[in-house]
Amino acid sequence: MTDDTQAQPVRRPDGEESPLWIGGLLALMVVLVVIGAVFVAPTQAYHGPWITVLGVIATLGIFSILYKENPLFRFFEHIYIGLATAFGIYFLWNDFMMAHWWQPMLPKMASNPAGQGQWWLIFTLLIGGLFFTVYFAKITWMNRFIIGVLMGWGAGYAFSAFMSLIAPQLTASFRPPVSHESMVAVGMTKENNFPWHGLYWHPWLLISLIVLLCVMAYFFFSVEHRSGLIKHPAIAGRYFLMITLGAIFGTTVMSRFTLLIGRLDFLIHAVKDLLAAIHH
Repeated sequence: MTDDTQAQPVRRPDGEESPLWIGGLLALMVVLVVIGAVFVAPTQAYHGPWITVLGVIATLGIFSILYKENPLFRFFEHIYIGLATAFGIYFLWNDFMMAHWWQPMLPKMASNPAGQGQWWLIFTLLIGGLFFTVYFAKITWMNRFIIGVLMGWGAGYAFSAFMSLIAPQLTASFRPPVSHESMVAVGMTKENNFPWHGLYWHPWLLISLIVLLCVMAYFFFSVEHRSGLIKHPAIAGRYFLMITLGAIFGTTVMSRFTLLIGRLDFLIHAVKDLLAAIHH
C-alpha cells in the first residue's frame, strides 16, 4: 500500500515567486539596459520616444500595487531605489567630494586647475573609513567615535539652524501684526487716524494669543483639568490642535494627489504623442 502523502504534488511555500516571474523580469531588465545603452545613450535623446515608452511602463508597473502586491511592482520599486541610490552617489561625488575634497587635495596641474595641494585631506578618507568598521567584529567599536562626532555635529548644526530660523520668528511674534505704517501704505487709514491706537490689541493678535494660551493649557499637566478655569481652555486647545493636524494632513493628501495628477497627465500626453508618432 502506497503512502498518500507521497502521492500528493509538492507545492511551493506561500510567497515564493514562480521561476517564470524571475526569468521574465530579468529578461525585461536586460531589454531596458540594451535600450538605454544602444538607443538612448549615443543620441542623448532624453525626450525621445524610447524614454516616453520606458516612463509609461515604469509608471504602470508602480501603479500595479493598487491591484495587489506583485513581482512587477517590486521589480520597478527596486529599479527606482537603485536609480535613486546611484544618482545620490553621483551627486555626492561630482558636486561635493570632487570640488571640496579630491581637487583641493591634488596639486595644481593642467588636468586639475583647481588643485591646491592640500594633501592632509587624505586623512578624512581614513576617518570616514571608521564607518565601515561595523562589518568587522574585532574593531566594530571604532565606529562609535565617528558616529558620536557626526551626531554631535548634527545636533549642533540643527540647534544653530533652529535658533537662526525660529528665534527671529519668536521675536517677531511679540510685535503687532499690523503697524500704522502698513495701514497707511495700503490706504486703509490716514496718517493721524488709526482705528486701533493700542497696536498690541489688534483683533488678529488677540486670536493668536487665545489659540496659543488654549494650546498651552492643554499641555499643562501640573494641575488637574477639573477647574473650569483650565478645563475649558484645554478642551478648546485640543480642538485647535485637531484643526491644525487636520490642515497638515490635508496638505499631505493634496501633495499625494498632486503627484498622482502629474503621473496621470504624463500618461495621457505620452499616449497622445505615441499615437501621433505612429500615425505619422
